Amino acid sequence: MKKIIIALSLILFGVLLTRFIIKEKTITMYNVTFDSLSGTSVLSQVVNGNEYAIEPKEPEKSGYDFIIWQDKDGNDWIFNTNKITEDITLTAVWQIRDKTILETLDEVLSFDFVYSYQFGDNIERINEKFIMNYSNSEFVNRKMDNDLIHVFNALGMIERTGIHKIVFSGTIYTFDSSTSTFQDADSNDLSSDVIGYLVNNNKVVNDAFKIVLINGNETVSISFSVNVLKSLQEVIDETYQNSFQGQKSRNNNEISLFYTKAEYLNQDLNNDIVHFVSLLGSVKNTPVTEIEFLSNNYIWNNNKWQNDGNILTDDIMNYLLVNNKPINLDIPLVIKEGSISLTVTIKFSIAKTLQSTLDDVLGYTYGDYTYVGNMIQSDDTLFESSYTLAQYSSGDALRDMARFLGAIKYVDPTTVNEIIYQDISYIWDEETGLKGSNWVDVDGVTLVSVITSVLLPQGVAPEPIVLVISDGIELLSFSLELIVS
Repeated sequence: MKKIIIALSLILFGVLLTRFIIKEKTITMYNVTFDSLSGTSVLSQVVNGNEYAIEPKEPEKSGYDFIIWQDKDGNDWIFNTNKITEDITLTAVWQIRDKTILETLDEVLSFDFVYSYQFGDNIERINEKFIMNYSNSEFVNRKMDNDLIHVFNALGMIERTGIHKIVFSGTIYTFDSSTSTFQDADSNDLSSDVIGYLVNNNKVVNDAFKIVLINGNETVSISFSVNVLKSLQEVIDETYQNSFQGQKSRNNNEISLFYTKAEYLNQDLNNDIVHFVSLLGSVKNTPVTEIEFLSNNYIWNNNKWQNDGNILTDDIMNYLLVNNKPINLDIPLVIKEGSISLTVTIKFSIAKTLQSTLDDVLGYTYGDYTYVGNMIQSDDTLFESSYTLAQYSSGDALRDMARFLGAIKYVDPTTVNEIIYQDISYIWDEETGLKGSNWVDVDGVTLVSVITSVLLPQGVAPEPIVLVISDGIELLSFSLELIVS
């Protein structure tokens, strides 16, 4: 009997032990796995059945904000409410986070448009400023317009763009994804309004316009500096206007320069050449990339046009010296902008000597007027003119003399800037209108009238008229003899 009791006790203990072991297996740990969907990794957990998993640190993912964990059925998982009853994988839920405005701006110039539009190296961004540079031909062909259109489009098209509104000139523009443009409440396009503003207000200059970018509470003001290089012709025109101390004239791109002897001796010609070619490279928004002279090409470097260390202005000066050509010289310069070029021809002439001026006086013509007295140059400094008494008395000698004195000024190129008669100085004056001869003294009295009143009374044989001409450096005396028979 005792043996039976012991046996039954062992059987009961075994059953109880078996049931306990089985019960322990049903509440053993469960695996909790976290799928961060390309976010930072989260360690798995082993949790007792019917207990809570520990809420992990939120994962991170570039460009996204973490929202919550969900189970396989898409239910939000609340860690202090939902118990673990099986192996489970919790999946992260993310929300795309907008880039900041500056992050968006960083991607504008490298944005990949589906139709392969690319910005050139003529555009750069420095902090909150876009700098846009164009050649004249690019501007004429509307490259600026196209670039502005694509800059604005990119601001709204960049993935996770932080820019949803733009303010320009007090008007708010919102991005319209159907047209990929920013539009105002009346469907006016931002790029069209900006381009119209630039054109209508002639604003293609530094800091041409500003816009305000808006992303929620974040705002950033940016400016656009638009610079358009001048055309070659515009640079030549501007350089011509701001160059040359000597007298200048121009026929298209043929420039004629004239210097007095004093100006020439003062190196004005040399200084003008240096100034002219230097301005071609330094004038604001110049497009000139190269100058060709005598088949040599010169590049702008360190504020000088250079070719293998040779300076263009030095080479021009040497050309003048070697060829002994300061007078009536042609200097052809080919001004280049890439493949575009214009030729500028500079002609130099130096004023004649006083003697050569006198030698040319009788060759100067006033329309169809001819000297009545058959004036001749009988010697270097002696001019003779013969009249009958009737011609002399009728004033023909006066008219001849007035034209002779005028020719001293008008012969090209003249050197004379002063005539001295009887120790009185007479200067040419065109502002008072024609007075027979416009050589006048300080009181406005004409030289012709003085000679007439003093030496040419009717019926009296005149004395030789002795005049002194001056170019400001030298003096030359000559005589005008009127012979009456």
